Amino acid sequence: LGVIARSSARQYKNTTKPLKQIGEELGVQYVLMGTIRWSGDGAGEQRVHVNPELVNVSNAIQVWSQPFEVKVSEAYTMQSEIATEVARALDVSLLQPERQELGAKPTENAQAYDYYLKGLQYDERGFVRTDLESAIQMYQQAIAADPRFAAAYAKVSIDHASMYWFFYDRSDERIRAAGEAADKALALDPALADAYAAKGWYYYHGKLDYDNALAQFDIALKYQPNNSNVHDGIGSVRRRQGKMLEAISSFKIAVAADPRSVDVQRQLGETLTLVRDYQEADAILTRALSLAPDNLFITVNLVENTLGWTGDAEKARAVINNAAARHVPIQDPDFLAMRYRVEMCGRNYAGVMRLLHETGAGKGAGSDNQFSYSPHALFEATAERLLGDPAKARALYEEARAELETLVASKPGDERYHSA
Repeated sequence: LGVIARSSARQYKNTTKPLKQIGEELGVQYVLMGTIRWSGDGAGEQRVHVNPELVNVSNAIQVWSQPFEVKVSEAYTMQSEIATEVARALDVSLLQPERQELGAKPTENAQAYDYYLKGLQYDERGFVRTDLESAIQMYQQAIAADPRFAAAYAKVSIDHASMYWFFYDRSDERIRAAGEAADKALALDPALADAYAAKGWYYYHGKLDYDNALAQFDIALKYQPNNSNVHDGIGSVRRRQGKMLEAISSFKIAVAADPRSVDVQRQLGETLTLVRDYQEADAILTRALSLAPDNLFITVNLVENTLGWTGDAEKARAVINNAAARHVPIQDPDFLAMRYRVEMCGRNYAGVMRLLHETGAGKGAGSDNQFSYSPHALFEATAERLLGDPAKARALYEEARAELETLVASKPGDERYHSA
């Protein structure tokens, strides 16, 4: 039984799409839907009324339905009962690990669970620093409300590791926090898939320890074989190891489990570009862009794929112009490097200079992300050299070198400065 991830399913909240279309978009045979009502007179505990129904997508026939009414504090028990009844209606036999997971309560504290859900919502938005920081804050409040909330420790661990990975905070304290939170989650719940996932991301993002990362991800899959985040992690590690076909296979499993996750599709598209399967990469990235038309990172990958596929700067430039019309922030430093590359590939060196001046010539970063750092002056120096002005180029190279030497002295462990 494959269950679509929450991050994909929740996008259909309040949708007006026909059931058949939803089924096609998600690749599912059944949809579980229903209504939820709350009641309470203020004197006693609030109650929740749920009326779920399981529907066969192909013929819109209701397979199962049953009303439930419980106190809010018993909501987890109700969730377990609904899941068990759905499995029975589908004639699926639940094994002992699944029965144990259904019976488990992530927390007894309703406020802690509310903070946890808010953290998930920030996580689903992507890897922008402010979203990661907000998610961490929500999970920490969940932990404050319930210090034994293992799932919250697991999620905050993953986000700490992401803060480190994306070069938002490369401090030892940050990655230590990721490791400690993962260990705490495992100590509290040794059967929690997300706890092993957190340990896997810690080894990968924090230590570049691929073998231990894969070992932890494999344990997570024993508890939750359909976990999209874990398959995404395995694909990411395999790609780093150069095992591209294995990576693609893992990313495809992740996409099947979470078909409306923009980032998982982006990861698959990026990997297909690396193996020069440009046509499939274009189809995957275009689909991802249809889900998030203003997404900066998908657009960067689409430009890169177009450039690699066609070698045509004009076509790549058209993708950029189309992105601007969709309000993608093409002035962002991460996008500047790609725009610069397109103009360089088109030998439009005067256009490169115009682009650099438009985006603010002078000191500072022309590109600053987890993969590379390049001073603005370094971009300008290369363009001036190709325009045939070696004196200007030399002066700009010297300016870039002086800036980089200062950065290397302040952070000698940052390999991006040495490379630049």
